[in-house]
Amino acid sequence: MKDFIDYYKSLLNKRDLGGIQILLFSLFAFFLPFKMIYCNIISIIMIVVFFIQLYKEGKVVKIHPIFYLLILPYAASCCGLLYSENLKHGLFLLELRLALLFFPLIVYIPRLCVVGQNINQILKALALGLVTVFWISFAETLFKLSQLQSTISWDLFIYHLADFLPLTHVYFGLYSVLAIVFLVRQALLDKKMTFLVMFYLLTLGLFMALFVPKTALIALFIILSLILYSFRNSIKKRNVYIILSLFIIVTCMMFALPKSRQRLRQFTFGYSQENMINDKSNYSALRTVPFYCSLDLITKNWLTGVGTGDVQDTMDEWYTKNGLSEIVLYDSHNQYFDWILAFGILGLILCLSPLASLIASAIHYNNILYLSFALLLLLSFCTENILNNNKGVMFYSFFNSLFATQLVKKA
Repeated sequence: MKDFIDYYKSLLNKRDLGGIQILLFSLFAFFLPFKMIYCNIISIIMIVVFFIQLYKEGKVVKIHPIFYLLILPYAASCCGLLYSENLKHGLFLLELRLALLFFPLIVYIPRLCVVGQNINQILKALALGLVTVFWISFAETLFKLSQLQSTISWDLFIYHLADFLPLTHVYFGLYSVLAIVFLVRQALLDKKMTFLVMFYLLTLGLFMALFVPKTALIALFIILSLILYSFRNSIKKRNVYIILSLFIIVTCMMFALPKSRQRLRQFTFGYSQENMINDKSNYSALRTVPFYCSLDLITKNWLTGVGTGDVQDTMDEWYTKNGLSEIVLYDSHNQYFDWILAFGILGLILCLSPLASLIASAIHYNNILYLSFALLLLLSFCTENILNNNKGVMFYSFFNSLFATQLVKKA
C-alpha cells in the first residue's frame, strides 16, 4: 500500500500533465464501482486536462490510427440512428454510449501512452475501489439489520446488501473478475502472495459466493485455469495452495448458503421452449422469451437491422403479438443479438472489429492480461447488453482504450 501511495506522490511531484492524467485514470478506476456521479466529475476534469494538453501542443495533433478502430461501435450507433423511427430513444442511446468516443479521444489524441506499470496501478485502484465499496455496503447492511426487530436470515441480509451496493451484481461481478485476474497474475509474476492480496481476493471471493454472478464465475474459472497453466513452470507450490484454499472456501460458501445454491441451479435452466411463458416473475421466462424473440427478429432483419432506436420497440411488438405482454421492456440480454438487431450482420462485424484486432495483437505479443479482459467481455456479451448500461459502457471503453496502449506501443 505504501508503494501504491508513493507512486502517485511521485506523479504529482513531477507536475506533468501526463502524470495528472494517469492519476485521473486511477481515480476513475477506483470510483467505477461507486455511484456514477463520481466518475462523471472525474470525466469532466479529464476533458479540462485534455484541452490543456492540446493547447500546450500548440499545433495540429496527429491522430493515432487506433483511435478510428476503437470508435467503430459508436460509429455504428450513429449510422443506425439514420434509419431509426424512434429518434428520441436512439439519441438517448448515443448519449449513453458517449464513453465509446470519449475514452479513445482522451487517450489517443494527446501524446500520451499509458503502458506497463501505469496500467498496473490503475488496476490496483480498481481492486481497492471494489473492496472499499463492498465493505462499506456490508457495514451499512449490518447497521440496517441491527435496527430491525424481525428475525434476521441470510436471504434478508443479501437482499439489503444488494440494495446498498451502488451497482448490480452483474457489473460488480464483471469488475471483480478483472481485479481477481490481475491480482492473481501479479502475485504469480512477483512469486509471492502478500496478506493484502489475499484479503482482496477473499473479499471479492466473498462477493462471488453471496451473489453468484453466473457468467462472471464461468469467465473467472476459464481465465484462471489458463493463467495457472501459463505459469505452470514457474509457480510456487505455496501460491498454488493459497489460491486453491481461497477457491475451496468460496465454493463451500456457495453450496452452504441457500440463496447461492438457488442461483447455482439456474446455471442449468436452458433455453427450452417450455419456458416460453407470460410470467415476468419466472427467471427462465425472462431469459428464454427474449432469446427466441431475438432469433425470430434477426432472421427478418439480418442485413441492416432495425436501427439504433428501434430495437426495444420491435421486441415489445413481438412480445405483445405473441401473447407475452408481461415480458415487455425486457431486452435481448445478449450484446451480439442487440448489435445484429440494431445494425445487421455488417454492424456486428464493425462492432467486434476493435476486439478482434486487439486480440490478434495480444496473442502475437502474449499479452495475457488483455486476452483475459477480452475473453471476459466476449463471454459477458452472451448474457448481457453490456453497452446499454452506463456501468458496462464505461468499463468496456475505459479499459479497452487503456489496454490497447500496450499493444500500440509494441506494434
